[in-house]
Amino acid sequence: MDTYYYWSSFIDSSGLISMRGVITVVPAQPQTLTVKVTSGTFNAQSCAFPFNYDSVNYTSCTTVNDIQEWCSPTFAYTGQRLYCTASASIPTSSCNSSSWIDPSSCSQMIPNSNLHQFLFTPCTIGSVESISPQHGTAGTTITITGTNFSTVLCENHIFIGSSYDCPIINASTTEIVCEIASNSSLNAKMIQDIRVVRDLQGYLSNNGPIQFQFQASISNVLPIEGSIYGGTEVTIIGDGFTPVDTRIIVGSIEYTSMATITYSQIIFTTQIPPPEYINQIIPITILIGTNTAVCSFETCSFTWAESITPYLDSVDPTSITGPQLLTLTGRNLVMNDTILATSIHVTIDGQMCNVTSVSNSTIVCQIDSIQVGVHPIVASIDDIGTVLSSALLTSMMSISNFSPTNSSIYGGALLTIDGNGFASSITNVQVMMGSNRCTIIRTAPGQIQCIIPAQASNPSSVTVRITSNGINFSDAFSITYSSAITPTITSIDPTSGSAGETLTITGTNFVDGKTSILIGGIASTIINMSTTSITCTLGSSPAGNQSVVVYVESVGKSNSNIQFQYILQVTNVTPSRGSYGGGQTITIFGDGFNGSNARITICNRTCQSAVIVSNTQMTCVTPSEPIASSDTACNLTVTAGSLTQSMSYIYEVNLTVVVISISPSRGGTGGGTLLTIFGTNFPTIISAVSVSIADVSCSVQTISSTMITCLTGSYSRTTTQELVIVNLVNGGNAVGSVLYQYIDLWSSPWTWGGDIPPEAGTIVSIENGKTVYFDTTTPILKAVIIDNASLIFDDNQDVSLNAEYILVVNGGRLQIGTETNPFQHKAVITMYGHLRSIELPIFGAKVLALRDGIVDMHGKTVTQTWTHLAATVSSGSSQITLRQAVDWPVGSTIVIATTGDYLSQGQTEIRTITAVSNNGRILTLDSPLKYTHLGVTQNVGSTTVEVRAEVGLLSHNVIFQGSVTETWNTSIAACPTGFNPGEFAVQTCFLGRYGEDIGSDQFGATIMVSASTDSSDGIQRVILRLSNIEVYNVGQAFRLGRYPVHFHMNGNMNLSYIKSSSIHQTFNRAINIHASHYVTIENNVIYNIMYVYTGW
Repeated sequence: MDTYYYWSSFIDSSGLISMRGVITVVPAQPQTLTVKVTSGTFNAQSCAFPFNYDSVNYTSCTTVNDIQEWCSPTFAYTGQRLYCTASASIPTSSCNSSSWIDPSSCSQMIPNSNLHQFLFTPCTIGSVESISPQHGTAGTTITITGTNFSTVLCENHIFIGSSYDCPIINASTTEIVCEIASNSSLNAKMIQDIRVVRDLQGYLSNNGPIQFQFQASISNVLPIEGSIYGGTEVTIIGDGFTPVDTRIIVGSIEYTSMATITYSQIIFTTQIPPPEYINQIIPITILIGTNTAVCSFETCSFTWAESITPYLDSVDPTSITGPQLLTLTGRNLVMNDTILATSIHVTIDGQMCNVTSVSNSTIVCQIDSIQVGVHPIVASIDDIGTVLSSALLTSMMSISNFSPTNSSIYGGALLTIDGNGFASSITNVQVMMGSNRCTIIRTAPGQIQCIIPAQASNPSSVTVRITSNGINFSDAFSITYSSAITPTITSIDPTSGSAGETLTITGTNFVDGKTSILIGGIASTIINMSTTSITCTLGSSPAGNQSVVVYVESVGKSNSNIQFQYILQVTNVTPSRGSYGGGQTITIFGDGFNGSNARITICNRTCQSAVIVSNTQMTCVTPSEPIASSDTACNLTVTAGSLTQSMSYIYEVNLTVVVISISPSRGGTGGGTLLTIFGTNFPTIISAVSVSIADVSCSVQTISSTMITCLTGSYSRTTTQELVIVNLVNGGNAVGSVLYQYIDLWSSPWTWGGDIPPEAGTIVSIENGKTVYFDTTTPILKAVIIDNASLIFDDNQDVSLNAEYILVVNGGRLQIGTETNPFQHKAVITMYGHLRSIELPIFGAKVLALRDGIVDMHGKTVTQTWTHLAATVSSGSSQITLRQAVDWPVGSTIVIATTGDYLSQGQTEIRTITAVSNNGRILTLDSPLKYTHLGVTQNVGSTTVEVRAEVGLLSHNVIFQGSVTETWNTSIAACPTGFNPGEFAVQTCFLGRYGEDIGSDQFGATIMVSASTDSSDGIQRVILRLSNIEVYNVGQAFRLGRYPVHFHMNGNMNLSYIKSSSIHQTFNRAINIHASHYVTIENNVIYNIMYVYTGW
């Protein structure tokens, strides 16, 4: 425990500002913390004990209404169940330790009231004093001194770095000895902290920093010398070579990027060195970070030695026309008895020359054919390196043989050409037979194979010419197309049929033992044959007309104009009965299905997800059929081209399940909602049915003939409304179109990764395309950020959002109803803040800030937001009559304007409606009016003047308001002598009040719309749409730009509007439009504002 001081250098460009501070380290205090388990973004749920289910409190897991023990994660059961059976056993100490920390010795208590709490205590049972040595390699013995170590070896653990458990070889109460093993995975780049752990107790305290520097080591280098022309594969054996941090440097040459590095071995191949390195001992340096590996033997070096460098000077013969035995002459080829023929590698044009014998001056090897050209001879010797070679070998073009010499006039035979110098790539070889190309199927320097084309317009004898790598071979040869040997088909019998039937082919030039039959490219099995007749068994083939071809080996193909028609067959369908709801996977058996145009219909409806398994089998998923009172027999029709075959399929009433309704109709995307499905004809065995929603399984819990319960699964995307699919095993889907909505409700823990919904003071960020439905009343949140996401108020209950800041950015959306579907319940947004609140750049405090996105607020529609009095109402009256009928609900707040002189503003009155006449024109008020309000028509000369008080609706079911800081409120009495607002009038009252009022901090909420970029590019990045809402206690007095609703420099905003709303009790105007064009402002009621109202 001590006090530490710190300071920095200057942190500004002027050299005037630096940072200094003091840190006081105090004794650690015990903490009792709750254990939480997180997977990805989700927090594991835990049981809440007690919890209440069906009006009964449970203090432990229960099997009530379930087949396994469960509990609720909340006191009030909400439909989510946690199952209590552990999926893994609790691990025990491998050392069988029984020595636990006793916190009572430090006057502390182990928590036992909450099974999820853990005590972190500074109450220790031992300490670490010192370590020796403080650095070392693998094999180093480390001695640690301290107090209260265990004498049982396995109860002590010495951790070096984050995870290495150093094997302990000796222990006493004051000293532990361990030895660093090879392949420890320790990183020699940095110094490592050492911590000692007692089994079941935790870390012992360290007396100051206890650290150890692990060092990498080199134990061997093989070989230590090689060819001056590089190419020597060098292996470094050692320990501690962490791949990402290790560098290999020989002299000044870095090999890191060319090396293969593991923790215990480095392999690299030498390059040609600088001249000054030749015949010198060059040190090898291994760096791990900036730390050098320790060399564990005499020297870690490598020598590029002329004395062992091999040379090749000549080759005999110097040219070849095919495979050849070569004799290579040179120097230093075999320097010792360890170099064998297998140690020497010779390549010519990428082809290995197989070494058969070696001496110090010669190498004898066998080379196969190679491509045409003059090729250098490349050689290397294991453990020596590259051989300097000046020998060249010339490969000459040649053709030594070809077969066959005669071909069918229809082509098709395999032509094999043997020789030397051909290209290795098919794309670089061309074989022409007269004017037709022979299709290459294989090429190598010594052989080409291609398929002979049909004779077509060529003469009977054609010249074969070869071009390889752009070189025309001078050798040419001829092949004869001969009708005399060409297999010919004259007829077949029968001309149609199916797989397994017998086909007789009549013709000429059939050769026993060399003939095969292809029908539509599918082989048929020959039963017997002669030179003029073949009998075969048909193979399986797609339905339709297929060409019959006879192929004779080394001769070629027959004519292909004779066709056989494979008939389409459907022999069986299983199952052949199913539900009217469809969704049943059926298998169709037959023949001829392989055609890509095969399709299936049932009752003229397309069978879904058709899969051709083979030519004899298909599967598909049955379509739904409108349910009938009795079974419906349909044709199941398979169509392949112009061919069709049908069988019967029956939609059966007894196999049809009907889904009538579900409860609840929505739940969280995290799943866990217990869904009850009501219907008819359900099976009574759980294994006979499955339920899914949006392709997510709903785990069936209970089942009866009329009801299924299941637990919804987790839905990985955001809100969706999908059909509830009940599927009978081998029976298809239930009939019904009942929808379930996966929804992220604000009140659901699953919306927040399994955690509780946001608490007071939380910064809430809704982002990445997520949609959250707001369905609750929140505490006062610090901020709500809607970032490329949506927050939609759920219209199933009254809701209230309380926050200091709301920001809509990056295409976000805040929605309370829409213009076509206004919000029907009560929705309140209350913004909190005060004069000293932190102000956001541009937007300020206590603000709904729209930077990039859409804000929609739409309350219940009313036909009139304001009208006039139909007749004068006298003071003391509790009823008023309107000129136009209104649909304002009882309980609404209205304002009745003054009709006095210009000093009569204080005569405007606010009342609450207690009753509305049937015709909507007579309103009964909650208290009598204090002043008379005119509702008359007067003639001034020839002009008719309507002198009537306006009556406006202030209250709406959607409210945006600022909080009121009560400590600022104070009563301000009315001016006893009245107030004259004239420019030169004597002021008689403080603040110029017309009547009794409440003083406040005048710091209301604001809505500010300010896009990051204006709409000059045609894109409106901000849209604000308000209709039939109440904006109350808004605007911030004496602050520039802090208006109740502020459109700030957005350009074209013709998609935005404020309609049929009320704005009252404001401290800085009402609506301010600044460099924002075409905003629609209409039919609004504005009352009790400070400064000038802008816009109407």
